[in-house]
Amino acid sequence: VMNRSLSFYEMMDHFLRFFEERGHTVINRYPVVARWRKDVFLVNASIYDFQPHVTSGQVPPPANPLVVPQPCIRMVDIDDVGKTGRHLTSFIMLGHHAFNYPDDYKYWKDETVEYSLEFLKSLGVDPDLVTFKEKPWIGGGNGGYAVEVIVAGLELATLVFMEFKEDPSGDIEIEGKRFVPMPLKVVDTGYGLERFVWSSMALPSVFDSIYGDTIDLIFSMKGIKKPENYNEIVKGFVSIENKENLEDELRRLFDRETVSFIEILRKVHVIADHTRTLIFMLNDGIVPSNSKAGYLARMIIRRFFRVLEDLGIQDRMDEIIRFQFNKFSRQLDPQMLPIILDIMKVEHERYRETMEKGMAIVDRLLKERKIGVEDLIELYDTHGIQPELVAERAMSKGIEIKIPDNFRSLVASRHERQELEKEENVALNFPPTEALYYRDPYMKEFDANVIHSEEGIVILDRTCFYPEGGGQPGDTGYLICGDKRIRVKGVKKYGEVIVHSIDGRIDCKEVHGIIDWERRYSLMKNHTATHILLYSCRKVLGKHVWQAGAQKDEFLSRLDITHYKKISREEIMEIEREALRVITENVQVESSWMDRNDAEKIYGFKLYEGGIPPGKVIRVVKIGDYDAEGCGGTHVARTGEIGFIKIMKEERIQDGVSRLVFSSGEGALRIVHENENILHEASSILRVSPEELPRASKRFFEEWKYLNKIKERYEETIISLEIDRIISRPIVKNNVKLYYGEMDDSLVMKSLRKLKEKESIFFIYGKNIGVIVDNTSLRILERLNLSGKINKNILILENSDPKEILKAIESVLG
Repeated sequence: VMNRSLSFYEMMDHFLRFFEERGHTVINRYPVVARWRKDVFLVNASIYDFQPHVTSGQVPPPANPLVVPQPCIRMVDIDDVGKTGRHLTSFIMLGHHAFNYPDDYKYWKDETVEYSLEFLKSLGVDPDLVTFKEKPWIGGGNGGYAVEVIVAGLELATLVFMEFKEDPSGDIEIEGKRFVPMPLKVVDTGYGLERFVWSSMALPSVFDSIYGDTIDLIFSMKGIKKPENYNEIVKGFVSIENKENLEDELRRLFDRETVSFIEILRKVHVIADHTRTLIFMLNDGIVPSNSKAGYLARMIIRRFFRVLEDLGIQDRMDEIIRFQFNKFSRQLDPQMLPIILDIMKVEHERYRETMEKGMAIVDRLLKERKIGVEDLIELYDTHGIQPELVAERAMSKGIEIKIPDNFRSLVASRHERQELEKEENVALNFPPTEALYYRDPYMKEFDANVIHSEEGIVILDRTCFYPEGGGQPGDTGYLICGDKRIRVKGVKKYGEVIVHSIDGRIDCKEVHGIIDWERRYSLMKNHTATHILLYSCRKVLGKHVWQAGAQKDEFLSRLDITHYKKISREEIMEIEREALRVITENVQVESSWMDRNDAEKIYGFKLYEGGIPPGKVIRVVKIGDYDAEGCGGTHVARTGEIGFIKIMKEERIQDGVSRLVFSSGEGALRIVHENENILHEASSILRVSPEELPRASKRFFEEWKYLNKIKERYEETIISLEIDRIISRPIVKNNVKLYYGEMDDSLVMKSLRKLKEKESIFFIYGKNIGVIVDNTSLRILERLNLSGKINKNILILENSDPKEILKAIESVLG
């Protein structure tokens, strides 16, 4: 079809150069995790880079027109990878985009189609082989028309013309929905790089075009040679239309040996595809977990492990990852490779543990009921158990389980979009409040005019009371109205209007405000400390660390970060040392308002660590050359004011997220003093110096363990004697022996492991607890109708009358 054979990066460069020569600015790719969006986790298309801020008209594009080589991940295709020879979970979308404003027209449909045809001709494509197919298009609340670009039957690109906005009152109808015209008309094109390379190289599948050397590597690991008719086999496999009955079709078309080879090849395709997808996910900072983007990464990881084990090459995982990382290194960060390898090592250990524990859960379910699709999803979601393992386990017990062909895409669809938090959207018809805390965060007092007042609230024309936001509590203090001193309990911002919550009502036209300065200054130090701590975590733990949440307070604050394993004590100390280094350098903390695009170009998407600020202009807080974030909070002028940062504790609050509880300045000193007091109190109790405390504690612990062993042996002897006494006088009912007797409460539960005599029933009781053990096939526990906890053949009773229990057992036995 094409008379030019171009490799992966040759095709990418040709496309970028083609559009650059035609007035487009080449911009760097965006991360595959959509940190600038609240509605989705992963980038599905190059237009995602500019939604919602640019496409809504809120923010200008970084260039206009532009072209971008954007890596994309589409989980919806996961089940088809390995089945078709053309589906991928990750791909590069080559997108050229134009944003047409009413007063700034760039180009539209005719020019876009002409560009497409011209580009194809530059690759030697005969125009007679090109088909442009127009159809209506809707997506993300927008509408328009799309043109599919099809060359010799293979769709290579889609040209979308976004020109309408969904509106129930609109005059334009597309696919049953109503729209109105948009002032901004967007050219949104997507050229599939992998498909262009496939068409250019004329190889049998997209995998051979992109991953040919990866396939050869995996074959060599397996000791497999490609058949001489490899191309014919793959072409035949790829051309199968009926994917629902793929196995039947393969057996119909190929001999048994070829079918076996294709089965291996399909798994090799999965490994090649999933490795690249994982590399981009982890490179861009996704940490595997049980929620959000981390869930989707773990879904890919666990299927990857499963297929590696099927092929018996799980021990070669690092080699495959290194090979693929180097292959696509042009769009990756070389510093992330060791972190990616470590994450995968940790995940593999967890995967093995999950599989070992999971089989017991599957066995229990198989006994209880027939396992359906929802059960498979629950097992996968909650326990990480692969559906194929469930089916194999069931088959070993003679039970057949049908796994839907689209199982993983079905699961992924439930996790691909974020649940949007409901924002408090109160429209107040008052002039914007001047924020004096931005002009001077050290301002303690101010004068202002009263704009509006009612019981419990007041709105001023200006204020230095900081409103609650970005994890920082609102200020407190007083408003002076004549001879009245009115308490300010809290402050919130609605749009551009700041509302003060007060005790009572203000009747003055002018007030004098006084903020609680000590409280504010502590919050300023802790807020700046949060930024420094985040930088320090990334420096010590790796670039995968992102903020997952934060709350600043007057004394203790917290920072939640993404991390794939527990942070060690040594790492905590190193984080504190790195933070102290930044503090002692006493670097300047600068706050400035910047154009969003300029800020993104300079600082990247770390800007959005603390959230996604709206608008064309955002406030950036920069701490020397260490950290820069979009932030609306109040900060100290120089880092030296913080004093030092002390991490009080670290805990895993959820899979993939660690919480650091910390304080700074006087709060940090308070933590140190409290720890010293605990140390001295413990030293006093043990009557040793603080320096001798570790050795003394170890000695006491060893003595305690020794005494505990003696105690356990003593208890074993007592239990044996007591049981001998009990079994010496059984009650026999219908040839069943019932043994009963009293023991100390502390021994009742410990006696269970000795109550093993077959075809017998035991009732052992103390003052507050009792147990009934049924070693018969009579299942008397269910028939006794007693309230207690049943665990298999054991019933545990609390605060029951032994005489009544004994009567109940004798009654059941007849």
